[in-house]
Amino acid sequence: MVNLKSVQGSSFVESFAVSQEMQQVESVDANNISLMKIDETQDIQQKIDELKLDPSVEYAEPNYVYYPLSFNDPLTGSLW
Repeated sequence: MVNLKSVQGSSFVESFAVSQEMQQVESVDANNISLMKIDETQDIQQKIDELKLDPSVEYAEPNYVYYPLSFNDPLTGSLW
């Protein structure tokens, strides 16, 4: 596992991103996560499948945005 808090870990992630034709967008050091961006001409699912085969990648997934289907809070009216 790469430690993003270390200089070596940060350097590894930068070189890995370049070798995979990606750009590091954000790093969440507390969770040891790097958010990468691929070129718009690349197929996202193909890139994810490729990254999942790499032993240095723990997981790869699209940057989903989740929205609640419903809001069921009986105290909603008490909110500011």
